[in-house]
This record gives sequence, structure tokens and C-alpha cells, in this order.
Amino acid sequence: MTIRILHFVDYYLPETMNWIQRLVQSTGPNYVHHFCAQYYHPGYKDQIGFWSRFGSESEYPVPTLKKIWSRAYSLVHRKNLEDAIALEKIDILHFHFGHVALHHFHLIRLMGRRCVVSLYGFDYEFLVHKKPEVKRKYAEMADCGACFITEGNYSSRLLESYHIPRSKIRQVHMLFLEKFPIQIRPLSHPCILFQAASYTEKKGQDVLLKALANSRSRHHFRLILNGETVDPVYHRELEQIIRLNKLENVTLGPKISTEKYFHLLQASHFICNLSKRSKWNDTEGGIPVLLKDALCAGKPVLSTFHCDIPDTVVSGYNGFLFDENDDLEVSQCLDHISAMSPKAYVRLSYHAAESVRMKLLAEITARELQAIYLTLL
Repeated sequence: MTIRILHFVDYYLPETMNWIQRLVQSTGPNYVHHFCAQYYHPGYKDQIGFWSRFGSESEYPVPTLKKIWSRAYSLVHRKNLEDAIALEKIDILHFHFGHVALHHFHLIRLMGRRCVVSLYGFDYEFLVHKKPEVKRKYAEMADCGACFITEGNYSSRLLESYHIPRSKIRQVHMLFLEKFPIQIRPLSHPCILFQAASYTEKKGQDVLLKALANSRSRHHFRLILNGETVDPVYHRELEQIIRLNKLENVTLGPKISTEKYFHLLQASHFICNLSKRSKWNDTEGGIPVLLKDALCAGKPVLSTFHCDIPDTVVSGYNGFLFDENDDLEVSQCLDHISAMSPKAYVRLSYHAAESVRMKLLAEITARELQAIYLTLL
């Protein structure tokens, strides 16, 4: 039996959404995946499986005039999209991010019991905090029959507090076996710390920089930061911390390609993501993909007791966890790492890989996602 699934995203650019590509590729040959986006990058109009006729071609970030034009044509796209779903015999609609599901609420009302809504980050709390009516709409989606996918226990409990029945909440671990081999590097100086994440407050780059500045062993480290500048004010704050503390061993770089990302992941000793709740109630929601990729690569991580992260990272076993915004505790840990024996580091790295190995071998992500799809059918 072939199952046809239409995935909805807000902006379609395959190389920047490789995690969705990895997710759909995990399901196997019996699943045919299509994509529909409100906006898509020039050059991807004719990509196989992409329904470009229901979106708008646009550079990223999307200009205001393009957003106005898209809204003007939304009613036209709405009816045509319903017809296309019937014509193409689509079995399941999978909405990635809460705001995308809200945009296509009419389809959830139409096909509720065949709909899946995956939440990933800002749509858990920031969106609800910004627009309180979203909480009610999430519950209404569940009433229509849609189920929600989360990554861990914190997220699941949060949705229950929004009056979404537990029976409508499923978990998918989002772990993918990568092609590169696990390479456990000997601990050496400089010890390389790496983070690839958007420059936003919830990613905690400011805490990491302050911790490095206050560490007695700061010169034993090299910190590599790469990401998209989502918040220019926050990015300038990071530059100021680096300048005032003379952190010459820090690289504050732009967003990088997938190939370079995996290269730096393997070349580093520790992967960092000191996630925290922003002043605007923005959170990770689940677990950053970076941390899961790190463990798959056998790299211990530095992170926080934030959202679903403690479900995967065990402090002292496959990395170290800290309270949010506690740069002093992180600084003390850096001092500890600088004096760590090679044997202790290898043990941490081995535990990092071992903590996800069985789930990867069992292809747990594919099994969980397939089980959800089959339940809907």
C-alpha cells in the first residue's frame, strides 16, 4: 500500500530544512511525500514533489509587499488546494510548525482525522504568549481529530495544559543515522567548542560567551559560533561581549552549509547550546537538532535543563547540563573540562554515542512516524 502525504511548511528551501528532508526520507519506499509552502525560494519551482502553484516565489526573508500579495491570493489558493488534495488522492496532511497549521485551519476542519501538526519551538509558548487565542485554536484542532507531534515529556505535558487530550499527543524522537562515521577525537588544547544556531536569545550564545570570559582557563578553548542573524540587536550584544572581554579565541560566523556543519561537528570536542527562555517567552519547545546530531556523532554536549533537553542529555554521562542563564556554573565546568583527563573525555564521548545508538539502529524515528501515519489511516 502506498501512502501519499502532503507536508506544509512556511518557506521551502531544501538545504535550510534538511531536518524535514531527513524526517521524510526515513519513512521508506511505501510513502510518497509532497511539499506545499506559502513561499518558496526561486529555483525550486519545478522540484519533484513540490506544489509551487499554491505558493509565492520569494527571496528570504520574505518582503512585506510579497506577504500582502500572498494574503490577497490566499482565498484563490484555498479552493484550488482542496481540489488538488482530492485529485491527487492525498491520504495525510502533515503541518510543520503551529503557525503553518493555523494558516491552513480550513484544511484541518475538512480532513481533521487525517491531519498531523508537528510543533518544534516558538510555536509551543512564544506564539501562545503573543496570541492567547492560539491555545484555544490548538485545542480546536484536536477536537477536529488532528493529532500533535512533540519531541519529549515537557512538550507533551505543556500541550495537555492547553486542553489537548493525551490521546491526541504523540512523540517522535527525531534521531537520524548520518553517513559520517563516529570519530572520537583525543582531548587537546585548544579544546574546540562549537555551536551552529540562529543568533537569538533562546540559543544562549551570550551566556556561553560570558562563561568563557570568566573562566580561568579561557585560553585553553577555541569557540566557533555560526548561524543566521535573526535578531540584529542581540548579535551586536554578542559582538560587544567579545570585544569588551578581548575574546580573541572566538569566531562569530555566518550561517554555514550542511557539509561544513557536519565537518565542524566532527572536528569539535564539545557541542554547545545553552538554551533558555527569552524575555518574549520564546523557547526551544523540544530538543535542538544540533544536540541530537552531536550525540549521533559521539560528541558530548553543554546544554541546560530546558524543555525536552533533559530527556536526552544526562549531565555527567553524555554531556553537562546547567540551570538557564547560569554563566558562573558554565564557567566552572569549562575549568573542569580544561583539566579533564584524556580517558575521562573519551568516556564522555563514548557515552554520547551510546546514548542514542540503539535508537538509531532500531530506526526509532521512522517507526514512530510510520505508526502515527498508519493510525490515522
